[in-house]
Amino acid sequence: MKKKKKSTRRLWIVRLFKLALAGAALLALFIFLVWAGAFGRLPNDEDILSIRNYLASEVYSSDNTLIGKYFVQNRTGANIDEIPQTLIDALVATEDARFFEHNGVDKRSLARVIFKTLILQDASSGGGSTLTQQLVKNTYGRDDFGFLSMPVAKVKEIIIAQRFEETFNKEQILELYLNTVSFGENVYGIETASQRYFNKKPASLSIEECAVLVGLLKGNTLYNPRRNPELALDRRNTVLDQMAKYEYITEAAADSIQAIPMELNYYNLESDNPAPYFIAHIEPQIKAILDELRKPDGSEYDLRTDGLIIETTLNSRLQQYAVASVERHMKSLQGEFNAHWGHNNPWGNNHSVIQSQVVKTGIYKRLKANGKSDEEIIEAMSIPHPMTVVDLSGEHGVKNVEMSSLDSIGYYQSMLHTGFLAMEPNSGNVLAWVGGLDYTYLPYDHVTTRRQTASTFKPFVYGAAIESGIDECTYFRNVSQTYPDYDNWHPTNSGGDDSLYYNLRGALKKSLNVISVEVLLRTGMGKVENFAKRAGFSSPIRRVPSMALGTNEATLLEMVNSYCTFANHGKRVRPRYITKITDAFGTVIYKAPGASSSDAIENAVCDELTSYLQAVINEGTARSARSTYGLSSEYAGKTGTAQDYADGWFIGYSPKLVAGAWVGASNPKVHFRNGALGAGSHMALPIWARFFRSIEGSGYRSKYTGSFELNPLSDSLDVRDCPDIREADFLERLGNYFDDGERKVDTNDTGDRSFWDRLFGR
Repeated sequence: MKKKKKSTRRLWIVRLFKLALAGAALLALFIFLVWAGAFGRLPNDEDILSIRNYLASEVYSSDNTLIGKYFVQNRTGANIDEIPQTLIDALVATEDARFFEHNGVDKRSLARVIFKTLILQDASSGGGSTLTQQLVKNTYGRDDFGFLSMPVAKVKEIIIAQRFEETFNKEQILELYLNTVSFGENVYGIETASQRYFNKKPASLSIEECAVLVGLLKGNTLYNPRRNPELALDRRNTVLDQMAKYEYITEAAADSIQAIPMELNYYNLESDNPAPYFIAHIEPQIKAILDELRKPDGSEYDLRTDGLIIETTLNSRLQQYAVASVERHMKSLQGEFNAHWGHNNPWGNNHSVIQSQVVKTGIYKRLKANGKSDEEIIEAMSIPHPMTVVDLSGEHGVKNVEMSSLDSIGYYQSMLHTGFLAMEPNSGNVLAWVGGLDYTYLPYDHVTTRRQTASTFKPFVYGAAIESGIDECTYFRNVSQTYPDYDNWHPTNSGGDDSLYYNLRGALKKSLNVISVEVLLRTGMGKVENFAKRAGFSSPIRRVPSMALGTNEATLLEMVNSYCTFANHGKRVRPRYITKITDAFGTVIYKAPGASSSDAIENAVCDELTSYLQAVINEGTARSARSTYGLSSEYAGKTGTAQDYADGWFIGYSPKLVAGAWVGASNPKVHFRNGALGAGSHMALPIWARFFRSIEGSGYRSKYTGSFELNPLSDSLDVRDCPDIREADFLERLGNYFDDGERKVDTNDTGDRSFWDRLFGR
C-alpha cells in the first residue's frame, strides 16, 4: 500500500514536472516567436537610436514669452540638466526603486509578470513594469492581438527595454521617459506639464510640485490636481512618503512638506492663449518658409511634429494691453448695445439676417439633404439644448445655457465684434494682434476682414490733395450740393456749419463729408487711388465720388499698414511677423532679413498730413482721446463711421507706433441707430485710447511715444493768417446766395433771421 502511494506521488511529481517543462517550452516558444517578429517587427539598435516622439513647435514673442504652439501631441523636450534632481528622486522612489540596479527588467517582479499577467491574464495586477519598460510602451504603443494582447505587449517591452538599456545610459533613459510620459489633458512631457500646472520651467519646480507631477503618473485623470485636488494631495503625500522610505529625504522633511497646502498656478496655453488669432495668421507663412528648407538628411520639416522654436515680432506686454483694452471696452459697449435695442431684434424686420445664417449651419444642410422641409428644419432647430456661448459680461468670457440652435444664431448676430492691431511704422513689426472676442468660439479674424473704411479713408483724399498742390490757404465752402453727373448724388454732413469755409486741415479734423467730396473731385479720383495704393491700400478701389467717404472696403491690417507710411514720413514698410526659426537641436534654420522700407510718398507731404491728423485728436472728432482718456503724448489719427453706423473705426499713431481698431456686428445690417453710440469715436476709439494709456503708464512710454519731428509743406509756404475755419466776406456771401442754384435766397424767408441778417452774417 505504501509502495502504491509512493508510486502515485512520484507519478504526480513526474506529471507536474512534465507540465512545467511543457509550460516552460511553450513560454520559450512564445517568447521566441515575439522576438522573431511573429507579432510585429521589433526595433533594432539603429531604430532605437533614431527614436523621436512628436514634439510641439513653440512660438515666442520678441520678449521671450511663450505665446503659442503647433502640435499633434502637446509635447516639448527638456534636457536632463534642466530637470531638478528632486523630480528624478521622486520618480525613481515611486515608480521604479531599483532603476539604477537593473538592466531594464526588474527580476524580482518578473515572476509576477509571468504568472499573474501572462498565465492568469490578470491585467489589473500591474505587471511590475520598470521605467524603461514604460518608456518602451510610451514610444511604441501596444497592438491588439485579442486575448494575446497583454502577453505579447509584456514580452515585447521586456525585450526592447533591454535593448534600450544597451543603447542608452540611465540619464538618457530618464530624459527620454520624462519627455514622453503623459500627464493628462493632452499634455506630454515634463516641460509641458510644468507649464500647464505650475506655469514655470521644470528647473524651478519645488519638491512638493515635483511630487504632484510624479503622482499624476499613477492615474493622470484620477489624480489631476485641478479636477481632483483632494485625491491629488493624497497622492502627492504618498510620493513624499516613498521618497522618505528610500532615503531621498528624511521622514521629518516629508512630514514638513506634507503640511504645505497644494497650490497650482494653472495655465492652459491652448485655452488661455494670449494671441490665438496671431498664431493662426502666421501658420501659413511659417509653412511657406519651411517649404523652402530641408533637414540635413534631405527630408522636409513638419511644423507640428519637429519641435521648432519660432521667434516672432509680437510683444507680450503690448499684447496684454491690447487684450485688456478690447475686453474692457467691448464688455461695456455690448451692454450699451443690448440696452439700446431692449427686447427688440437689432435687425428689425430684416429676416434675411437670420435666414442667411440658418442655411449655412450643418444641421440645416444635413436635414435638407434628408428631404426635410424648411418648416421641419426650423422646428428641429427650435428645440433647446445645453450649449456654451461667449458671454463678455461673465468672469470667464463664456457661459453655459439652455438654448436652441435658432436662438444661438440670433444671439451671435446681436453681438458686436472687434479687431485691433499695432505695428511699428519704421520696421513693420507687428506688436499686438487681437482678431476677435474668443478664438475658440469665434475664430473669424477681424484684423483681416474687409469692411467699409468710412472716414479712415479720408487721409488718402487729403494727402493726394496736398500732393497735387492744394495748400492751407485754399478754402472750401461747407455746403451740400447735388452732383447731376453721378445720378444726382447728394452727400450730407453729420456736423459743421454750412455758412463757413474750411481749409484742408479744418475739413479733415471735422471730418466734413461735403468738402471731402469736393477735395476728391478737385484732386482727381485717379490721383487719390494712386496715393492710397502707394501708401499700402491693397484692396480694390471703385472710382466713384463716394470713395471720399470710405465706401470702399479694406482690412484693418492694410489700413494700419497704410498709416504706417504716414508715421514713417512717406516710407512704406510691410508687416513683419517671424524673425527666426530654430530646430529642436538649437540650430538656426531661418533668420528673417532686416526691416526694409521704400520711398512711397514725399516726406513733406506725409508730415503735412500728420499735422492735420494731429488736429483731429487735439481739436476734432477724436478729441475724447485727451478729454476722456487723458492721453498726454503727441498723437495723430482719424475716426471712421460707416453709413448707418455699421462700422466704427479709429486708426491713430504716435511717432513710434501705429494702432487701429474696428468694431461692428458680423452683418452690417445690425448696428446702433444714432451717432452718439454708433460713431467710430464711441465704438472704436476707446480701445485705441486705453491701449495707449497703458503704454503711457508703463516702461514703454519713452519707447513708443514721443514728439513728432515734422517738416510739413506749410512751413515752406508763404502762409499768413490762414486759419482752419473762416467766415465768408460780404462779396462771397452775396455770390453764394445768388449764384448757388440750391441755396438761392428766399426773400420771403420767415425764419429766425431776416434775409439781410443772413446776407451780412449777423
